Amino acid sequence: MTKALHTLVRLREMELDALRREVAIFYREIDAIEDKQRDLSKQLVNEQVYLTRMEGVTTYALFAQSAREWQAELEQEKVAAESKVASKMAQISQAFEALKTAQIARDNAVAKENERRAKADQDALDEAALTRFARQDDPF
Repeated sequence: MTKALHTLVRLREMELDALRREVAIFYREIDAIEDKQRDLSKQLVNEQVYLTRMEGVTTYALFAQSAREWQAELEQEKVAAESKVASKMAQISQAFEALKTAQIARDNAVAKENERRAKADQDALDEAALTRFARQDDPF
């Protein structure tokens, strides 16, 4: 029984680790999106500096429009990735609860087995002591 519980605990640990790895991937996606957002902000500043020259006036409007669209797309991607994280965090919570339940069951089974062994050892010692005592009372 305890071997099966050890296997179950290990399985639950592996499931939890897999979910955590998935969440880490989503966090990396969010970081990449935020990096793109920072790069876009820098590009906007650079284009605004370029705007001070007369020839940049006609091209900035097109760039600004596409930059706003790109910012909106990046924000949608970020929201989608954050919702994936929230969903996986709920799954992680459930997996963690299942892991703890399995660990408690395993620990209880191990404790019960240890108690059984200790009782069997004590019973054997008691039997040996009774046998020895009985032999001491025997005159032969």
